[in-house]
Amino acid sequence: MKSIEALLQKIMQAYELPGMAVGIMEGGEVTYRQHFGVSNITTGAGLTHESVFQLGSLSKVFVATAIMQLAEQGKIALDEKLVTYLPYLKTTDTRYGRITIRQILSHTSGIPDVRNFEWNKPQYDDGAARRYIDTLEHLPLLDEPGVLYHYSNRAYNVLADVIHVCSGMLFETYMRRHFFEPLEMPHSTFIVTDVPERLLVSPHTLAKNFVSKVRKVYPYNRIHAPSSTLYSNVPDMMHWMKANLDNGVWKDKTLLQEDNYRRLMQPEVETEQDTYMCLAWKLVKRDGHTMAVSLGGEPGFRAFMILLPEKKTGVFVCINSDNFSAEQVAIPVLLMKLGYEVDPPKTPIHLPLGRTLMQSGFDAAVQAYHYLKKEAPGAYDFQDTHLIALGFKLLYRARKCQDAQKIFRLCVMDYPDSWEAWYGLGESQSWADETEGAISSYQRALELNPSYDKAVQALRKLMEFKNA
Repeated sequence: MKSIEALLQKIMQAYELPGMAVGIMEGGEVTYRQHFGVSNITTGAGLTHESVFQLGSLSKVFVATAIMQLAEQGKIALDEKLVTYLPYLKTTDTRYGRITIRQILSHTSGIPDVRNFEWNKPQYDDGAARRYIDTLEHLPLLDEPGVLYHYSNRAYNVLADVIHVCSGMLFETYMRRHFFEPLEMPHSTFIVTDVPERLLVSPHTLAKNFVSKVRKVYPYNRIHAPSSTLYSNVPDMMHWMKANLDNGVWKDKTLLQEDNYRRLMQPEVETEQDTYMCLAWKLVKRDGHTMAVSLGGEPGFRAFMILLPEKKTGVFVCINSDNFSAEQVAIPVLLMKLGYEVDPPKTPIHLPLGRTLMQSGFDAAVQAYHYLKKEAPGAYDFQDTHLIALGFKLLYRARKCQDAQKIFRLCVMDYPDSWEAWYGLGESQSWADETEGAISSYQRALELNPSYDKAVQALRKLMEFKNA
C-alpha cells in the first residue's frame, strides 16, 4: 500500500465497515486524523471529528491511572487488601479477603468475568456502583488471588466504589475532574446521557444475512462504568495519547509523577510469549519494539490504542461495528508508519461463507470454503478468528446450533491449537445438550490456555449441572 489513506479506504471496503475514525501521533505530534463512513447505516448520518464512540475496555487504563493518582496521594496502597477500603464486602468465599488492589488491576484477582452485562436493563443512578458490590456475595473465585491471569471486567467494576470511598467523589465525577477537564477532553464521559444525541454514534452488528445493521440495544449500564463505558472521540483521545507518551504530563498539567506513571507499565504477569499484563495496559514486545496496547469491544463497537513510547508514536482506532477488531486496522497502520511493507487487506472469509450458508446451506458453504482456500488464497483472510466469529454468529444470533457446531468442528480441524475454537465447539455442544462432548471441548480449550476464563466458568457450570 502506498499511503495511510489508501490503506484505510481498502480496509473500509474489505471489512464492510459502517464507520471508522483514526488518529495517529508521531514524535509527540498529531500527524493524521480522519473519519470514514457513517454514524448510522439506516439514516445515513455521517461521521464528524466530534462523533462520539463507545470505547469499551479502554476505560480500564483511565481507571488504573486514577488508582495510581490516589496511591500517589497516600489514599490507596496497591498491595493493600480490597476489603480494607470496602469493609462491607461480604462474601461466602473467604478468599475475597486476600484480594489486593494490584491484583484487580492486573487481572489476577480470581474474580470471574461478567457473563451478562444486562445492556438491555441499564442502571443510571448514583447508587449503581455500591449495589454492584452486593452481587459478589455468593460468587466463588476462579483461583486463589494472585495465582493466575483471568481477565475480569467484574473485578474492575468494583473499583468504582473504591474510588468513591477513597476520593469522596462519585466515580464519574472523579474521572471528569481529574482527566477529562485537565486534558481538555470535552466530549469524553462515562455516562452516556452526557453525550449530545447528535454526536452519539450508533452501534452496528451483522444481521442474520451477514450484512451490517444497527443494533437495537445500546451498550450502557452504569454498573459497568470502570470496565466498559468510556465514551470519547479521536480529538479527545489524542490528548490522552499525548499525556501517556509524555509519561503522565499534558501541557502544564501533571497527571502522575513520572516514576508512578512508569509503574503502570511494569509487567505483572506474562499472558503469552512476549506479552505482559501490566496495570490495565498490556505490554507487547515484537521485532525489537516495546508497545503498550489497550483494546475495547462492546456490542456494536470496537476500539484499539497502541503506543510506541520510544518513538512517541501511537495509533488510535474506533469502529462502530462489532464484526472486526480495531486491532486489525491499527497494527497495519503502525507498521506502515514504521516503514514496513503492508499488504492490502483481505476480505474475512466469514462474510462470503456466512452468506452462502444462509442462502444455500452448510454443504454449499463448506464447498465454497475449500474452493476459495485453494483458488483464491490471496483474496480472503482465512484466520481462525473469522471462522470462530461465524460460529458464534450462527449460534447466538441465528440460533443455528447444528450449523454452528459444524463450523467449529471445521475450525478445530484446520486450527487444532485454537482454544477459542474449542471453546466455541463446547458452547455449541452444550446448547445441543451434548454434555460429555462439551466437557471434553472445554477441557481441551483449557489445556491450550489454562487462564481462558470463559472456558473455566463454562466447564465449572456444566460440571455442577452434571453432578447435581
